[in-house]
Amino acid sequence: MTAAAPTDHRLDIGGLRAIAVLLVLLAHTVGLPSGGYLGVDVFFVLSGFLITGIMLREHARTGRISFAEFYRRRARRILPAAVLVVVATVGVAQVLFLANRAHDVRVDALWSTFFLANVHLTAQGTDYFDATGAVSLFQHYWSLGVEEQFYVVWPLLVVGCLALGRRARTRPLLPLTVMAVLVTVGSFAWAAHRTATAPTDAYFSTATRAWELGVGTLIAVGAGWISRRPGVWWRHALAWGGLAALGLGAFWLTPASPVPAPGAALPVLGTAAVVVAGTGARAPRLLGILSNPVAQYIGLVSFSLYLWHWPVVVFLDAVMAPGRTAQLVAIVVSVALAVLSYHLVEDPVRRSTWLEPRVRRAAAGPRPALVARPAALACVASLTVLAGVASGYAVLRTPAPAGPPPGAVAAATVGAVPATGAEPAAAEPTGAAAELAQQVTAAVGVGQWPDLSPAIDDLGEDDLAAPWATDECLDVRDDDDVERCRYGAADGAQVAVVLGDSVATSYVPGIADALGAAGFAVQPLTLQACPAADVAVDDFQGEPWAPCGPHREWMTAKIAELRPSLVVVAAAEDSVNRLSSGATGAAAYAEWTAGLTRTLTTLEGLAPDVVVLAPPPSGEHPATCATARSGPGECLSPVHDTWWHVRTADQAAVEAAGGAAAGIRYVDSLRWFCTAQGYCPVFVGSTPVRVDPNHLTDAYSHALAPVLRDALVPADERTVVAGDA
Repeated sequence: MTAAAPTDHRLDIGGLRAIAVLLVLLAHTVGLPSGGYLGVDVFFVLSGFLITGIMLREHARTGRISFAEFYRRRARRILPAAVLVVVATVGVAQVLFLANRAHDVRVDALWSTFFLANVHLTAQGTDYFDATGAVSLFQHYWSLGVEEQFYVVWPLLVVGCLALGRRARTRPLLPLTVMAVLVTVGSFAWAAHRTATAPTDAYFSTATRAWELGVGTLIAVGAGWISRRPGVWWRHALAWGGLAALGLGAFWLTPASPVPAPGAALPVLGTAAVVVAGTGARAPRLLGILSNPVAQYIGLVSFSLYLWHWPVVVFLDAVMAPGRTAQLVAIVVSVALAVLSYHLVEDPVRRSTWLEPRVRRAAAGPRPALVARPAALACVASLTVLAGVASGYAVLRTPAPAGPPPGAVAAATVGAVPATGAEPAAAEPTGAAAELAQQVTAAVGVGQWPDLSPAIDDLGEDDLAAPWATDECLDVRDDDDVERCRYGAADGAQVAVVLGDSVATSYVPGIADALGAAGFAVQPLTLQACPAADVAVDDFQGEPWAPCGPHREWMTAKIAELRPSLVVVAAAEDSVNRLSSGATGAAAYAEWTAGLTRTLTTLEGLAPDVVVLAPPPSGEHPATCATARSGPGECLSPVHDTWWHVRTADQAAVEAAGGAAAGIRYVDSLRWFCTAQGYCPVFVGSTPVRVDPNHLTDAYSHALAPVLRDALVPADERTVVAGDA
């Protein structure tokens, strides 16, 4: 038995490439479909099928497989476009980004050039779906790393198995088939284990992705048998079923799905079904969605489009306000660059004699244009991208606000429709709060980036509040965590408890400084993504977040045991947007008020003093909005409607639970972060305020100690806090 290799030109495969790249492009630009990332899984299956088929054809024709020829083909196919994008991206980054981020881009580029981006991302602990700091411009190169690492090993295994197969003349492909099955099944089992135990690492690993390429190799190995199967109806059914599986996966899978295993099985098997249906001389010419000229052309430029789209998205995120315009520009620029690089660089080099032996080049005759033109055009393309971004920056960048923040709404009934105009003036802050408010106002007027510590373009997870970043006290779930995660005066006579989610954790360093000086032990009982308000919420991928209910019950019992003198409650402003009920607008704020009222009423009997502490208003991502060509004004953000409404809802809950008469009060944090007009800078003095749009830096949390002391500690119990002159 010999392998019937795939035909040289498969319209269905070109169409599948188009679907794959469009899914990825749309997911990264417009955010839909939710499972658009499965386009990479489609590429893996196609790659395993095509590369194995090429090797089997060569073996059937010549009786051997040339490693040199295999890797020459891979180099001509991959390197021109991949290196061009690396060079152009690094060049633009040096012009656009601040020094630390530009350095990170160069480091990422080095790993990506040698197809080790997936290894680098894993070592950094990168979460593909939830990057805290500035996202890598080469994050998408992880899939190239997986493929090329797979193809370091796979040809060796194929050659070894074919050598064994020569001894079994009746079934020469049996050893290769057995080996492909073992690799595929073993990799899938390992992927399922790692997805459950270390999902971030599993996403980027070659070992957990090999099964996807393995499925493609199995189709190539069985191509001869498949092509001889009679009938056409089953091919039609299989092809349409495969496309249906891809469509289902695109909209059913989410970032929370167990990928790569078993979640990726749906797109992998769907792709395999389409490929099987089209394998063989009797393969039907069906599925116009795959074979039409538009799909075929997109499939041709799919590799270049995949490479270009992600740097374009990240660059535009730095120079344009988010919205439909930015999304459209990202798509248009990505497609334009892909078309140019395919026709001017990728395709000419692929058809050239580059890397061929001297004898073969001589036999092919002189072809100077195909050798010289790609290198020259690569340089021209890089310079064009540089010039385009640099010259268009003044037009594309987000202007600094020049008037009242459009998002400010009047304090009114809970859930009121946002109104135009600034928030009514509140009482002017006094004491430490007045001093901080002056610093906030001064930061809004700064025209040039000052020296900040930590540097704004180097912010990452290590700069989050220490209980989160280093102490593993973001989630306090049991008595061991309680013993381990205590701050302030750890053996203090009085205990203060902090309740809420990761935003509450962000406040803990400042609260510990403020209360520790007054003799308080500060005990966080926080759990990420779980507000203390008695409401059911979803996680950030839209799935019910089950831990919150049990944690709230445990938290209440623990407070009864601790008998604290003070309880501080805080939650992210966008928690109200994650209600499992699906409520929005006025209904959502009413549900939030009712849930927080229940919690506060329960706490009334457990602590004499309960404080609802307003969250920091969310704002720009510091490491993204700060560039070498921007000033601090580009990072200013208005207080959003959600924050104003949540403040009103929280105040309503405090009053409904009894207010001051019940020992429950609300502390407004607005002027700690924003001006009276509602403008919020990303730094105050020399300290960045937030690591990301929502969470305080550890440094700024400590800087809040004086205002937190005034807000939380009775005047007769205060002592001078370190750093508070």
